[in-house]
Amino acid sequence: EVGEVVLEGLPEGMDREGLLETLPLAPGAPFSDGAAETGRRRLAESLRGRGHAQAETELRVEVTGPRSVRLLYRLHPGPVYTFGRLVVEGPGPDLVPMVQRVARLPRGERYDPEVVEDVEWYLRQLNLFRRIRLEARPQADGSLDVHALLSEREHRRLELGVGWFSDEKLRASAAWEDRNLFEGGRGLRVSGMNSSIYTNGTLSTWWPGFWGAPNTLFLSLSHQLEKEEAYFQRESRASLALVYRPDPRYSVRGGAAVSLIGLDDKTVQRDLVQDPEGLITRVFLSRTRDGRDDPLFPTRGWTQRQSVEATPPDLGSVAHFARAQAEAAWVHSFHPSVQLAGRGLIGAGGPFGPSEELIISERFFAGGSRSMRGFKRHRLGPKDEEGNPLGGNFLFEASAELRLPLYRKLRAALFVDTA
Repeated sequence: EVGEVVLEGLPEGMDREGLLETLPLAPGAPFSDGAAETGRRRLAESLRGRGHAQAETELRVEVTGPRSVRLLYRLHPGPVYTFGRLVVEGPGPDLVPMVQRVARLPRGERYDPEVVEDVEWYLRQLNLFRRIRLEARPQADGSLDVHALLSEREHRRLELGVGWFSDEKLRASAAWEDRNLFEGGRGLRVSGMNSSIYTNGTLSTWWPGFWGAPNTLFLSLSHQLEKEEAYFQRESRASLALVYRPDPRYSVRGGAAVSLIGLDDKTVQRDLVQDPEGLITRVFLSRTRDGRDDPLFPTRGWTQRQSVEATPPDLGSVAHFARAQAEAAWVHSFHPSVQLAGRGLIGAGGPFGPSEELIISERFFAGGSRSMRGFKRHRLGPKDEEGNPLGGNFLFEASAELRLPLYRKLRAALFVDTA
C-alpha cells in the first residue's frame, strides 16, 4: 500500500494540500501503477494550467517496507509564459485576418491550455479547414506564440438525401454550398426539402467575426409549405440573426424575421376565426448552454435551451402573439456502451393586442416520433368535433431512456415518455 506521497519542486504559491487531494493515490490506499501514472499526468496538467507551458513531472516509486511504498513526484515547472501572437500558416490571404479575429487569443494573458483548446474549437466551427494543428512556441521575451497550421478543405459541396421517417414518410433533400464564396469565411447555401408535411427552399449566407470576434451574422430567405392535418400554411420569410458565442459551450442568438403568410385552418374554428393572410413581423431571442462531451454521440453531460419570440405592435402584423419555451436534456454513462438519458420541455404562448386567439400554426402540439412516441403526430392534446388536433397554448413533455448496445454499431433504447 501507499505509505507516503511527496511532492518536490512545487512552485511558490501553489497549494500543496490541494494538489495532493487531486491525486488518485493517498497514504493508506492500495498501490497501482496505473493510478500512480495518472497522478503524474494530473500534476503536469495542473502546472500547465497555471502558466507553466513546458512543465514536466517525474514519478519515482520507493519501497519503504515489506508492504509499503513511497511515491515521489518531482516537478519541473519551468517558467510561467504569457500568450503572444497567433501566427496563421496555410490558408489563403483572405482567411488569415478572419482566423486571427475569430480565434480570440488573449495576447498578454497567462498561458492556459484550455484557451488553446477553445481556439481550436472556434476554428473547427468555421468548417473551412480539414486539418487544424496548434503549436505553442516559446519566445525570448517570455511569451508563447501560437502557430495555427491550417489546411483548407474544399469549400464547395453538393448534398443529396433520401430518407424514410415515421412522421413524414418519404423525404428528399438537396443542398449546395460554398463556405467561402464571398471570401473571409463568408459563404452561401441553397437548400430544398420535400416530404408529405413540409416543402421548403432556403437561401442563406453568413459572416463570421461580424462586429466583433465571437459574433456571426446570418441572413436567410425562405419559402415553406406546411401541410399539417389541422392546417395548411404558405410562408415566405426573411430573417436576420446575430449569434454571440463568448465561449464554446454558450451562445445567444437574437434577431428579427418578416413573413408573408397564408393560413388555411381546417378545424371547426375556421368558421369562428378568419384565417390570417398577410405580414407577420417577429423578434426572437434564444440562449443555449451545452455541457455534453460530444454533440453527436454524447456519453455524459447536459444541454439546455431557452427561447422567446413575439410580434411587436404597430408593425403591421396580421396576428399578435408571444411564445416562450425551455428545454433541457442530460445523459449519464454507467458503462462505455450503456447510457441513461433524460429530456424535459415546457412551452407557453398566447395572443395579445387585437388578436383573440393564438393562430393554429403557432400553437404547441404533442405526439410523434420526436415528442410523445406513443401517439401519432400531433394526436395528443385538444381536438375539435371532427377529431382534428387543435393544439394548445401550453405544452409539457418529459422522457427517459436507457440506451443499450445490440450488435456492432446497432443500438436499442428502452424509453418512457410523458406529455
